[in-house]
Amino acid sequence: MLTELASAYSEDVGYQKLILLQLIGEIYGQHTLTGLLSSVGINPCQSNKKWQKLGYKLIWSWLEECIRNEFKADFEELLKQSDSSWSRQNITAIGDESVFRQWLCSESKENDEHYQRSFSGQFCKTVWGYKMSVWGVMMNDRFYPLVIKCLKSGETCSSVAEKCVEELADFLNEISKGYDKPEMFFSTDSGFNNALLLKKIEQKGFVPICVPKDNHCITYKDKILKIKELKIYFENKEKKYLSKNPDETAFCWRIKATYRMHQREVIFIVFRLKGSKKVSVVFCFDIHSQAKTIRRHWFARTSIEQFFRLMKTTLRIQDSTSNNYERFIKKFSMTCLKACFILQIRNRVRKKIRGMKKVTWVNIRRELAYDLGVCWLENCAKNHTFCT
Repeated sequence: MLTELASAYSEDVGYQKLILLQLIGEIYGQHTLTGLLSSVGINPCQSNKKWQKLGYKLIWSWLEECIRNEFKADFEELLKQSDSSWSRQNITAIGDESVFRQWLCSESKENDEHYQRSFSGQFCKTVWGYKMSVWGVMMNDRFYPLVIKCLKSGETCSSVAEKCVEELADFLNEISKGYDKPEMFFSTDSGFNNALLLKKIEQKGFVPICVPKDNHCITYKDKILKIKELKIYFENKEKKYLSKNPDETAFCWRIKATYRMHQREVIFIVFRLKGSKKVSVVFCFDIHSQAKTIRRHWFARTSIEQFFRLMKTTLRIQDSTSNNYERFIKKFSMTCLKACFILQIRNRVRKKIRGMKKVTWVNIRRELAYDLGVCWLENCAKNHTFCT
């Protein structure tokens, strides 16, 4: 599997070996080429020099080609099956942005149009770094990042998102030719609740699911309410419901109302998860969709959040430094590739091994590293197969 994966990226054998070696290093928790080679007593200078010669545009194109080819194969296989298979897979298009904190010297900052200060949900404050807009599809219990763009300073989320949606839709339409592609929902958060963007998503054949902001107004039962007032209304309704059903700890209401910002009727789902104190609201443009269906596709967006968390927390992309935009993109591409590789292994283990349906990558990595041993890693790094 590793050989097939690397050969998809490069005809240069040396780069193939370095890519394979870094993927194998993740089994042992080694996130950098220097750390991996040093751990087995190999001087990393020669390998680092060769890796530095690899252009960032080239590895970016390899990343895109590999992920799209992998998705195309899985997607076409699913299209050949029945509609019930499509429904069980919970196929959902997803988009989001994330800030990757990086430090640059003052000279590099001034000449870098992509380097900017943005609010980071991870650190709960504004940080310097690069803002990445990632759009793709949740399928096979994992997220496929099919369109990735780095925002320039001053670019708005919605303007970049529109380009990403158009590119994603064109790619899906291209690989769906000759097949009867079922309806696909598109899940985004409140940051993308923009009239033009959601209209673009709908025009491209998707069904938008999004989150309204608390100060937005709707018309419900001939009354104009803000979303925060709608939440209070259903919280009071919930108290009456729970007084009659004391065993219930969660609730979900489906209503049809006019969303004044979008100037149309939509379906709102007001719900509280079991054990949660927060009342959540999502809306969908398809007025015939059921509450269960909308919630299921809405929660599919957690796959992209987990993907970002995998890159940041498990693969520690923010721990190593980047001198400029080109080196960050190169590091981001390799880390993104590692994340897809990890998810592929995790899904195979969950599918093939009994009793491992909910196993995490950390547990898989621990077992693999123990079974393979350090000697296997040393041999991979030292023998002619992986040495450059």
